[in-house]
Amino acid sequence: MTTCPCCHQVKTQLYCSRCLREGIATNHKITRAVSNQCVDASIRAKRLLEGDRSLQRWRRLRAEVAQAEQRVLKLQLELATRQHALRPARSFPPDHPELRPVPLSSISHRLIHARQVLVREAISVFGVQHDGVWSIAGFSLPPPDQFKSYPSASINAALVHTVHLVTLITEYLSVELPYVPVDRTISPNVPHINSSTFRQATLWFSKKGDRYDAFLTAFALLSHSVSYLAYTQGVNGIPPTNPLEMLLAMAESPTLGFRSHAPGTDQLRSLAFSLDVKHVVASVMREAPDESEWDIVKIDEGNNRDKG
Repeated sequence: MTTCPCCHQVKTQLYCSRCLREGIATNHKITRAVSNQCVDASIRAKRLLEGDRSLQRWRRLRAEVAQAEQRVLKLQLELATRQHALRPARSFPPDHPELRPVPLSSISHRLIHARQVLVREAISVFGVQHDGVWSIAGFSLPPPDQFKSYPSASINAALVHTVHLVTLITEYLSVELPYVPVDRTISPNVPHINSSTFRQATLWFSKKGDRYDAFLTAFALLSHSVSYLAYTQGVNGIPPTNPLEMLLAMAESPTLGFRSHAPGTDQLRSLAFSLDVKHVVASVMREAPDESEWDIVKIDEGNNRDKG
C-alpha cells in the first residue's frame, strides 16, 4: 500500500489513474500554449526581419546616429575654437585690465540710462501730450469731472493705450504696481484692474448703472497705481486723477530709472507712499458726474434735436 503524491490517498499502485489523466491533460494544455506562443513569436520575428518596416526603422536609426555624430563633431570643433581663443587670456597676469571686473556703479549707470531711453521713447511713441486736454495716441483722456463732455469711444481708446503704456513702463523700470492693469482679461481690448478689495474694476467707460460705477473704480485704481509709479521715480504734487500728466512728468524726472524693484540700482523696499487708494476712489466718485446728470444731458440733447 502506498500514498498517491497527488491526491494523498492510500492506493495499491504508485499513482492513481485519475491523477494521471488530469496531469497528462494539464501537461498537454501547457505544451500546446507554449507551442502557440513560439509560433506567434516566430511569425513576428520574420515580419520584423523581412518586412519593409524593419528596413525603414533601420535606415531611420542609421540617419539619427549619423546626425548625432555630426552634432558631436561640430561641438568638438566649437570647443577647440573656444579653447584656442582662451589661450591668450590665460597668459595674462591676474591684474591685467581686461580681467578686472566691471564696477557696479558702471553697471548701474548703464541700467539707468537704458531705462530712461526706453521710457521716454515709449511716451514719445504713444504721443502723450497736452493741448487743452491730455491725450494719448490722438485720443483725449479728460479728468473725471469732464467725462460727460467726451464720447465714450474716445475715452475707452485712450484708456486702452494708457494701460498698454503703463505696462511697458513698469516692465522697463522693473517696478511692481499695487494694482496691476490687464488689457485682455474679460474680452479683447477691455482692460481690467486686478484687485481683491474692489471686485468690479472693469476699465471700460459706460453710462449704464453698475458699469459706470465699476469704470470709475477701475479708473481710480489705475490712477493710484500710476501715482505710485511716478512717486518711485521722484514725481510729486500732481493730482492722482490725471495719469497722463503723471506719466509725462515722470519721463522728465531727473531721477527716472534710479529706483527699481530689481537689483542693479537703488532697490525699492519700503516707501512712505501715503496716498490711500480709498481716498482716490472717493475723489473720482465725487468729481465724476452721477447718473442723474447723464440723464439731464440726454434730455437736453433730445430737446435740442426736437427744436432743430
